Amino acid sequence: MLQNPSAIQWDTDLDAQVPNWLAGEDFDLNALNSSVLASAINDIPLLVCHDDETTVWSLSDPPINVDEDREEYRTRQHWFSFIPAGDTGHATPDMMPERTEVDDQYREGLSRCLQQRVMAEPLPSTEFLNQCVQMYFTRFSPIFPVVHPSTFRPSPKHSLLLLSICSVGCLFVGSNYAIAQGSRIFERLHKAILASWEKYFAKGKEETLAMIQAALIGQTFAILSGNPRHLLIAQAFHGTVVNWARRCKMFQVRQADDLLPGGGLSVWTLEQRWKSWAHAEEQIRVATGHYIQDTELSTLLMSRPVLKHSSSVIPVTSSDSLWEAKFTSGWNALNEERKATTPSKSEFTEVSGFTQFTMLEGLIASVVDNRSLNTGLREDVREEFERWLSRFYDNFLKGNAPRSSSPFCLELLWHSAYLALFVDFDRLELVTGREGYAQSLLHLDYIQKWACSQDGRRCALHGALILRKAQDMTLGVEPAIHVPRVLYQAAMVWFAYLKFGLDNHDSPKDFSELTSLNVNCQALLFESNGFKISRPKIKESSTLSGLVDLLRRIGHWGISRKFADQLVWMMQGNTEEESSSSTLL
Repeated sequence: MLQNPSAIQWDTDLDAQVPNWLAGEDFDLNALNSSVLASAINDIPLLVCHDDETTVWSLSDPPINVDEDREEYRTRQHWFSFIPAGDTGHATPDMMPERTEVDDQYREGLSRCLQQRVMAEPLPSTEFLNQCVQMYFTRFSPIFPVVHPSTFRPSPKHSLLLLSICSVGCLFVGSNYAIAQGSRIFERLHKAILASWEKYFAKGKEETLAMIQAALIGQTFAILSGNPRHLLIAQAFHGTVVNWARRCKMFQVRQADDLLPGGGLSVWTLEQRWKSWAHAEEQIRVATGHYIQDTELSTLLMSRPVLKHSSSVIPVTSSDSLWEAKFTSGWNALNEERKATTPSKSEFTEVSGFTQFTMLEGLIASVVDNRSLNTGLREDVREEFERWLSRFYDNFLKGNAPRSSSPFCLELLWHSAYLALFVDFDRLELVTGREGYAQSLLHLDYIQKWACSQDGRRCALHGALILRKAQDMTLGVEPAIHVPRVLYQAAMVWFAYLKFGLDNHDSPKDFSELTSLNVNCQALLFESNGFKISRPKIKESSTLSGLVDLLRRIGHWGISRKFADQLVWMMQGNTEEESSSSTLL
């Protein structure tokens, strides 16, 4: 952190004012509890009614085929998004006929099913909530800045947002108790938002924005927690949150200045102008966050993006320094300086790191969308994406400029964009067992050709560079929210490259994007293969093992460990296959 002080703004001045986002001694925790309970009073019924507390989100699977008692089926059960099925009755169907008449007993069952289930347990103490809020703003807010730290105030009026902030902050406290509290808060909050969102739309713009911010942060928790049930909630809930933002016209405005009144600001105090700007900027950043989450969900769950990721519609957030200003005087000086600067007409103007983050995520979403529409990328489309990535690197990542040391880990994301361009991750996951043995056979030919091709080598090289960049990250700086996914995809590329590829001893081409980085492709692949010309076995690959090891250790995200568990299972299974094959030989 001392090597990169701009990444996290730690306040070390003991005489400084207590941050606004901490709840003081006069904070009314009972009022907050009452506010949340009031939001949940019309809690929607659960989807399935049980007398006991069995898993509600279980999905029915088809009968297990004898052919699926294989490695690919067992791998499916260890997939990061897999939810075990309940007892479906396929193996031993009920012999007693079901009751079809509607009688009093049936009516009473329906009545019990519709009864509200409101969790009435109290929230944790004010001290614990303050600790979680502090963790949120010092560790998470720099990498997902959608709540303005300097103007945020905890209050029952913004109870949903405060609880959503606490749920994410729980992940950084460092104890199992705190993580469990975060999950409880998230699940309780999710139901409260679903039950009361229309009330917040009727209350006014400020409370509507706070509710959408709470939902957006809750979605981030669901994606990163590592719980497959939470990931399913995020996928199902994503379109709803996007439509709330559309209802508020958040996607129709590209910058905060467009939301500010014209001449009316001149009669306002400096404090009023600052808060008005912060409120407008938060709306832009909430829209930006939706674009980022849209990409992350589509790449994690292999689905088409919900939003259109085009450079003409992606919001433009204000500069990082303007957003991070702690006092009105500093913000005003930076704002006046910004107004006096003539904007460039270049495609890549001076933009914030958050906007750069969104631009790269948008390209990856566009690749996923094009691939799903055309069953593969056309050569001309892929070349256009490559040219865009080259210009992005020259404008934002090249050299040793301070902006290259962004908390958003943009270089890792830039390399992952090339993975999206040169391998179909949906088919790669299918062939490695995501949907079982029968589905894996349908894509075996594709992945075998890819693993032996220059595209396969190109992806392997980018995966090796992802490992290098991740290993160079400062230990005290929290990795961006996309880092677990990027490391996982790099590991999956190397797994498929080693398992399905054959050595034909062709040297990798000097790929243009790597040449511009002064990377010797042949030397890098030789080193990544363990200083051998041939590919190592899966169990002997230092590159694959290094990626899995980083997934175990990096950051506070549960999904990172979930990825590692899946990859370890896949590697162990293939180690057994290799051992049995060598025994037969």
